[in-house]
Amino acid sequence: MLLPVSIILILWVSCAHGQGGTCDFPEIKHGNIYDEDRYKQSFPVAIGKYFYYSCDRSFASPSQTLWTQIICTEEGWSPTPKCIRQCFFPWVENGHSASSGQTHQEGDTVQIVCNAGYSLLYNQRNLRCTESGWSTPPTCSQLGKFPGYNLEHGKLLYKNPCQKQEWGAVIRRGSEA
Repeated sequence: MLLPVSIILILWVSCAHGQGGTCDFPEIKHGNIYDEDRYKQSFPVAIGKYFYYSCDRSFASPSQTLWTQIICTEEGWSPTPKCIRQCFFPWVENGHSASSGQTHQEGDTVQIVCNAGYSLLYNQRNLRCTESGWSTPPTCSQLGKFPGYNLEHGKLLYKNPCQKQEWGAVIRRGSEA
């Protein structure tokens, strides 16, 4: 009875291995495969083949390791290779935040409290770490005086005279905020 089970098991392994499942080269936004130039020509690769990838500066894999292993499975690359933005939060001039000196991941929100008479651009209180960095510069400026912009008639304008486009953002003052 043991012999037929062994034969079935051998046939199953042979058939499963011979199914020809492959994975294409993994396109990793903000990252790359270890020794990519050397291995790229060998794609597609068979199920079971593994590689290591790393992320560009200011990005990290979900495992937070320098090199993360991915393996070709029937469903594709596992884990799915991904590089997530890491935003360092500096200290805030003319304000403060509990996040000063910390690094946050893409999607995280940071709260800033500006000193009296100062505000973030658009009078915001929170910044978000996005794929391209902080959603707004973490700078508290005097009300009506933002770096690179002028406030005229409650509308924010570029300081550069070649760019006279109005932003239409109304800046609230004092208790109206």
